[in-house]
Amino acid sequence: MSEPKDAGPPLDAVTRALADEDLLLPETVAEVARAEAEIDEAEVELPERLRSFAVEQESPARGARAEVTPLFAVPRTKASRAPAFFAGAVTGLLAAAAALFVILRLEDSGTAPIGGTPDDQVTHDPRPSGPVPLQLSEECVGCCAGSACGAASAELRACPSGRACVACAADDQRSAYRIRLSAISVSPEGAAWLSKEAHSLEGAKLCASAGERSLGCRAALEEPGDLIEWSSLPTATTSAQLVGGVVVSLVDTKGTILGRWTNSVHVSPDTLCRGVSLRLTGSDSELVLGKVSAFFDDSYFVELGRRGSVSELTELSKQFSWQGGAPAIYETKQAGQGRFVLTLGPYSLARAEKLRWAVLDAKRDATLTTGADHVGSARPATPER
Repeated sequence: MSEPKDAGPPLDAVTRALADEDLLLPETVAEVARAEAEIDEAEVELPERLRSFAVEQESPARGARAEVTPLFAVPRTKASRAPAFFAGAVTGLLAAAAALFVILRLEDSGTAPIGGTPDDQVTHDPRPSGPVPLQLSEECVGCCAGSACGAASAELRACPSGRACVACAADDQRSAYRIRLSAISVSPEGAAWLSKEAHSLEGAKLCASAGERSLGCRAALEEPGDLIEWSSLPTATTSAQLVGGVVVSLVDTKGTILGRWTNSVHVSPDTLCRGVSLRLTGSDSELVLGKVSAFFDDSYFVELGRRGSVSELTELSKQFSWQGGAPAIYETKQAGQGRFVLTLGPYSLARAEKLRWAVLDAKRDATLTTGADHVGSARPATPER
């Protein structure tokens, strides 16, 4: 198309393209004439909002009432078609400008436009489709005690605590342990004193504290299963608190403290393997009422999920393939969807953190706890069918 003589200054490429598509308002006489010539009078229709617009007719005399004619009644002459054309042109111009603005903003922000190429789209790695393999056993290296430790001395090769592998590395002061206590073994002197003072151990408890923090209690006398598995106190304590001092008290049903043991406990391979023997004395420190043995168990669990039923946790367990061990299900103090929990452990802090990250790296959920809200023992394992 040749440019009219009164076209004005030269157009740049973008402006010329918009003008050629009739997306700019006509500014010159030639552009207006060309625009009017291309309008099909039969297709021009006023928008709904303009149909009630009125044109005021000039009054023939001063003070006389002007006549008002609805705009849609005005004859559609060449002049009357111009507003409709201008309205369409302005709408098209605004739409083009808005689209151009959006494109420029997207380019400026680095965001891929809708319908961009695959390289422009942000993708997320999906969860693995098959079971996640987890190795629960670990080679016993750098050890000083335990049945699986080849470097253990003769006296530390079989651990009364049941530990198979005890590391030689210095204990982390953040490590937490749960104290496992035996029932009291009353001495002959202690039995005589209890009888003389009319004290009964029926219903009596052994209670422990560390750093002025109560760790819980257990029955003082043997109960079914005590000869096989001693009672672990419900609350864990750290190495630093154990060094600060541990107190184990024999308390009767009236709350009277009959005997007590107090000492500092340093966690070491020997302590973790063989435990500590506690001599409970009465108010007369010369009188030994009896002995209690204490072991210090790892207390860190890796929680894989909580559900409202055991069957739901059984399904959750199928997301993993277990090697060298198996998870456990505990009942908790929570209600509803948190009543049961699927866990791994208990482990040392270092081992639990390593397993937790193995689960997280496999795009599964895992949290570290000390099992403070577990109720009773773990659900007995059912044989594979």
